[in-house]
Amino acid sequence: MSDPLFRCYLVASSGIDTRPIIRLMRDLQVDAGTAFDVDPPGIGVPTDLRSEIRKADFVCAIFSGSRPPSSNVALEVGVAIGLGKKLFIITDSREDLPWALSYFPQVVSDLRNLEPVSFHLGPFLASLKRPRKSSGRLRDIFSGKPKTITESVERISESQLTNQIAAALSNIGAEVVSEPQIGAAGRPDLLVWLSGASSSLGSPLVIEIKQTGANAPFESLAQIGRYMRALNARTGILAINQPGDLIQVSVVEGGFVFSLSPEHLLNLISSDKLLSQLIERRNAFAHGGN
Repeated sequence: MSDPLFRCYLVASSGIDTRPIIRLMRDLQVDAGTAFDVDPPGIGVPTDLRSEIRKADFVCAIFSGSRPPSSNVALEVGVAIGLGKKLFIITDSREDLPWALSYFPQVVSDLRNLEPVSFHLGPFLASLKRPRKSSGRLRDIFSGKPKTITESVERISESQLTNQIAAALSNIGAEVVSEPQIGAAGRPDLLVWLSGASSSLGSPLVIEIKQTGANAPFESLAQIGRYMRALNARTGILAINQPGDLIQVSVVEGGFVFSLSPEHLLNLISSDKLLSQLIERRNAFAHGGN
């Protein structure tokens, strides 16, 4: 492996073979260390444990239904959260994941099939490379003066709009990973884990931003549907040119896609009404409403 770009602290119950995920991380230039690199209890733990986790850029926790998490796994994850470390979760069943962890970035996958893990890890690592500065409100990118959402959206590029939406979501407490170079990487623009979404809408929310097209084109729906299948996601958001406050609902394999304007999306995020509006529109659609 060439010089690593990141260091990961890997958490897993005893008996789980972590060698495949360690090899994958090395391919992605991530140095993965585990509790086996730390002295046993009575010789520095938990002081050494905190020190090792503090050195890491992020923590990867593996939960497996066949091997319930030990108390050490809970301890290490708790220490990581307490230290403010980014957390990435791999689980073979969301039902076995503690509810309090459901809004952290996660992937449902068996460690024998690392393709979904790699698909998630790519944008997650990219988000570590691109820290965002969030002002708490949208500003005109040219003058720095406060503008309305509509004025700001009309004047910025698709990549900048993606960052604006990501920042707005981060401001309300969401875990967000972004991949603005979608054409090159073949990944969704944003993956979002938002507290309260997992029970009804599922996690993550898959978001694509398109600044062209009057309605949700077939190609964009097909594209976001492919991402949702790969991510085992139930909800997609397509931010495209839509009139006013219209939210168009479409069905893709395994879930729903909501198409709305970037302006309306930002307004819903800033007013903390995004989840309630999506659930309301989905339910109305499912029961034959408008």
